[in-house]
Amino acid sequence: MDGALAVNADASDPVIRIWDPDTLKETGVIKVTDEGHPVENLNELEWVKGEIYANIWQTNRIARIDPKTATWWDGSI
Repeated sequence: MDGALAVNADASDPVIRIWDPDTLKETGVIKVTDEGHPVENLNELEWVKGEIYANIWQTNRIARIDPKTATWWDGSI
């Protein structure tokens, strides 16, 4: 959460859902893609300085996601 919003993702669905933590109403959806292909298995999401970090389940990859553009950076370890 960035203090104002909460994020949620289902590893089987390449979509991040944005929620208002007070009302629990969905306020937005981010479809994360890599060159037009869905980035699947996003897990353990965290807001950090205006970006969303997520691990990619069952890999050693970390995604840094810009919530405004849905672009991402692969921080493989």
